[in-house]
Amino acid sequence: MRRFVPVALVVTLVLSLSVLPVPSALGAVAPGVTTRLGPSTVDFDVSEDGRFAAFSSTAALAPLAVAGQSNVYVRDTRTGVVTLLSKGSGVPADGPSQLPSISADGRYVAFETQATNLGTTDRDSTPDVVVCDRGNGGACTFVGQRPIGPGVGDTRAPVLNADASVVLWVYRPIMSFSFAPRRAQAGVVGGDELVLTRLDKDAAGNVLAPTRFEKVTMAPPGSTVTGVGSHSISADGKQAAAIVRLAPESFAVVALPLDGGPVVRVPSPGALADSVISSDGRKIAFTSDRHATVFDRASGTTTIVSRDTSGAVVDGTAPSLSADGRYVSFATAAPNVHDGASPPEAPASIVTRDLVQDERRARAGLPRLPAALTSPSTRQNCAPANSTCPGNGTSSAPKLAPNGSSVIFVSAASDLVSGDDNGTEDAFLRTFTPGLTSDPRSLSLRGSTPAAVAFRHNGIGPLEVSARVVGNFEVYPTETCSARTLHAGEECAVSVRFRRTTPGTSTGRLEVVLGGGGVVAVPLTGTVDDPGDPEDPGAPEDPGKPGALEISPHTVDFGSALVGAQGAVKSVELRNTGDTAVRITKSVLTDSGHPGDYALTSNCASVPARGTCAITVRHQPLGALARHAVLQIEHSAEGARALVLLVGTGTPSTLTVTPAVGRPDSVVTVAGTGFPPGSSVTVTLVGGPEKVAVIAAADGAFKVPMLIFRGGAARIRTAVAVSGSPLVRAERTLLVQVGSVAPPDLVSRR
Repeated sequence: MRRFVPVALVVTLVLSLSVLPVPSALGAVAPGVTTRLGPSTVDFDVSEDGRFAAFSSTAALAPLAVAGQSNVYVRDTRTGVVTLLSKGSGVPADGPSQLPSISADGRYVAFETQATNLGTTDRDSTPDVVVCDRGNGGACTFVGQRPIGPGVGDTRAPVLNADASVVLWVYRPIMSFSFAPRRAQAGVVGGDELVLTRLDKDAAGNVLAPTRFEKVTMAPPGSTVTGVGSHSISADGKQAAAIVRLAPESFAVVALPLDGGPVVRVPSPGALADSVISSDGRKIAFTSDRHATVFDRASGTTTIVSRDTSGAVVDGTAPSLSADGRYVSFATAAPNVHDGASPPEAPASIVTRDLVQDERRARAGLPRLPAALTSPSTRQNCAPANSTCPGNGTSSAPKLAPNGSSVIFVSAASDLVSGDDNGTEDAFLRTFTPGLTSDPRSLSLRGSTPAAVAFRHNGIGPLEVSARVVGNFEVYPTETCSARTLHAGEECAVSVRFRRTTPGTSTGRLEVVLGGGGVVAVPLTGTVDDPGDPEDPGAPEDPGKPGALEISPHTVDFGSALVGAQGAVKSVELRNTGDTAVRITKSVLTDSGHPGDYALTSNCASVPARGTCAITVRHQPLGALARHAVLQIEHSAEGARALVLLVGTGTPSTLTVTPAVGRPDSVVTVAGTGFPPGSSVTVTLVGGPEKVAVIAAADGAFKVPMLIFRGGAARIRTAVAVSGSPLVRAERTLLVQVGSVAPPDLVSRR
């Protein structure tokens, strides 16, 4: 987790907040709700789903809080309850606290404090780092009190990883016992340092007194670091990012491996500020020459993300990333950037972009969509007509919730919520509330022929969905909406059929339940005709039946194939029962299941009147066991779309070792099945140097001898066989028995 205020290189922002949460919903921009948080806030952080906001405030918002002294609180944004964390045992804290960082679940909060009575033995007034446990009555544990190296120093600016197993903080020397420059570690001279504390917990999750402190190497090869600025940590606590000052006088963004490995200097020209690493450690965002910039460690590319709708680079500061690096928020005063109005000389606003959507549209040659205005005004009288205005004051310092669902930011605007008349800067939480639209809005089914409904994400931010059917209907043959998280521009579909077999009509509903609450319902009507009904002799002659598609089969079973090997090729038949041609507008393998295991080898552009066409699909499993996918067909006939379930299996891999008991200096035979044909397989014995390579045969099998090396006591070892791409792994245990070659009690032979 990360606080938004850089530590040493950037001036700290001071905000003040109003007391009561005041929500406001708008429809002209990406839908969301804006809430005002508590007063006189200096800094803040937010939990994974945006529910818990940790912040410091000089206002007394709870019992034992000291007015005029910086206190650390946690607000539950769903209930509005504010809890004071910086307090003694039944008494107020005797010093200020600030710079909170909160765990993903909101239970643990780290912050720096000058208080000496937070349930610890601290007796000095220098800042120390503590972690307080909301699940243990708010009990606090010092995690950054120990001096690092000679002299005395402050411990400041903690950042927690997701599960609060690691806290990263700044050590700032304030006194030295030597007139010589302090050299704490190779490549670091004087100035601030980063220190990592590993936190242990008991079975109930209570934080234990830490004993493991580690200095973090910050210097890229060949460089010397003289100080550290803003810093952040990945969710797993294995990666960090920071802005460092290099000797003699320059600055750099660096990626810091916290579990070993070299420091990497990120390409970052110009004036720097606001570094933050995504929770998965892949992306690092920072401000470079007033441009919001993102570095992708996997691809090695640096991208300026502050751009207008034409793609032109514009000013953007203080970028903040979601956990997966998909969403980025930043502040900008540039026009034509977001989906609200752009009045002349508008103050800086907060905007949010979906970088995955940007990349997809760029690859497809589609125009760039506007960013989502994240600090919208409650007014909607901006030109063009019915456009939403940005706030009437400067907004800055956004902090994205790790899941991308909400953003906290600072604003001097007075029109982001109603009743904001305190005349000061406030902090606000913008929670995105994306919705779904269905196509069609209602569905009529005849007989047992299935039909599908598509649901499309509207707005920005993640939206968890699941599907269910009410009434005499069932999901058939499949759907792609259950246990899904949709993002901007994405869709899912549900195919349903009528279960009634006797003549008559019934009604029901197809419902998609939204993770944040709410249901999108599609009315269903099903009819089974009475075969005995006589035709009307006075009915006019049928001029021709419109095109209609029958698809068969609805489920295609490809059987089993070796992982990585080509399996069966099967067809889906499209039959037009009408008198006009049917156009096939799209045939795609959806992103539900394992679409990479299947490939379309032939397609249909149209189906002639009373004719047929086949779509053929090839199976090539990329993993073992059952792996399904969904073929979605969209067409011009009634029903508009259909789903076909594709089912196939990858043959599981096996490994055997013969004999199962071996001795040092003996040879065992390792045999495997179910590996990709022709792939290189590496066989190793865990915990030792034994390694051999072999090529799998056309049937996916191999057999290779392996020598067991000398050394060690009798023990059970594990043989592991791994192929490359696609990855296949199998293992088998082997007992290594140390002993004589001769039978027991044998002395001599006559």
